[in-house]
Amino acid sequence: MPTNRPRTPLSSDVARVLREAPAAVRQWGMLRGKETAWWVQRLFRVRGSERTVAFQLVKTAIAAMIAWLIADRLLQFNSAFLAPYTAVFMVDTTVLRSLRDALQQILAVTVGVLLAMAGSALMGAMTAAVGVVVLVGFAIGRHRAFGASGFWVGVTALLMVTYGTAHDPGALLSRVLLILLGAGVGLAVNALLLPPTYVAASRQQTQSILARLRELLADMARHVRDPGGEASEGSWEAQLDRLLDDLAELRGQTDAAGESVWLNLRPSVSRSSKVIVEARNVSGSLYRALPRLRELIESLPENSDGDEPLLAVSRTDGLGEHDREQIAHVLDECVDAVERLRGDGSGVDRGGASVDSEHEAGSTPEMSMSALPAVRQAVRVCTALTHRSDSTA
Repeated sequence: MPTNRPRTPLSSDVARVLREAPAAVRQWGMLRGKETAWWVQRLFRVRGSERTVAFQLVKTAIAAMIAWLIADRLLQFNSAFLAPYTAVFMVDTTVLRSLRDALQQILAVTVGVLLAMAGSALMGAMTAAVGVVVLVGFAIGRHRAFGASGFWVGVTALLMVTYGTAHDPGALLSRVLLILLGAGVGLAVNALLLPPTYVAASRQQTQSILARLRELLADMARHVRDPGGEASEGSWEAQLDRLLDDLAELRGQTDAAGESVWLNLRPSVSRSSKVIVEARNVSGSLYRALPRLRELIESLPENSDGDEPLLAVSRTDGLGEHDREQIAHVLDECVDAVERLRGDGSGVDRGGASVDSEHEAGSTPEMSMSALPAVRQAVRVCTALTHRSDSTA
């Protein structure tokens, strides 16, 4: 016979939640407070993304105030709020995007106004006109020429028809002029007042990737020479996978940095352009070198049949002392190549050529067949790191 378990009254659950809620809220508040304090601390101490965000927020407020003063106080438009409303959306992450957003917004509103005029003239009843302008406006707004502002075609036409101003040329022109004013103010503020650049993030990511690649190569050289040494944390493959992920992120950051210098009036843009070119050169070298580094890791002898990723220490037990020294020597050259990339971003040096000629020409003492593939792959890694790619072409 089944036993009936006593049910907890709903009021007890509610009472328990109410008792625990203050502590949970305090804990959440403390956590958010610590995050805010850390963000503010970095804002004043570090030249990073926090300052860029803060500057953009201040510029957005300034653009709104200027647009309002011009539209309401100076020109005395009836719907003056449309100017600051538009201006705040124009302070984008780059000046180039602000220009694109401004053009798309003006185009969308102009088409919406013309659509409202046509819909009101062709449709006698307002209800029918509303349906037509919304249907046609949102269909037209899906065109890629309008970008993210496409929905404003239908919205503008809808507002003009429902306000009853679709037959008033003055009201329609006022609408377009307010949007034009707000877009112009937002673009001008973003372009003239500390225009944003994202070169620092690209530079920091580049140096971080090169530093970790250097550590990986040095760790490989160390364990190739001394297979019995202490193994590094994680497998070489796992470290390489993280480097490849960060390299993909670096490409996105470099593209953003390159976009941020377009139409940028800062005096430091010329120096920023050089940093971006060097970051792209480094990125190109790494995109060639890292796949070959994976081939090098896979070419090293293994003494484990397990399914788990092998630690570095398990990779070289099958090699002789001379074989290990030959591989480690080329890895040392790779480390030097990474150091040169960290220093000036060029990586152009005689090191790659000397390693290539020394090992490919067969001037070194004879090595075992098990070591030859690894040496060749190591030479290819070093060559990829030391030969500059022309990103300016």
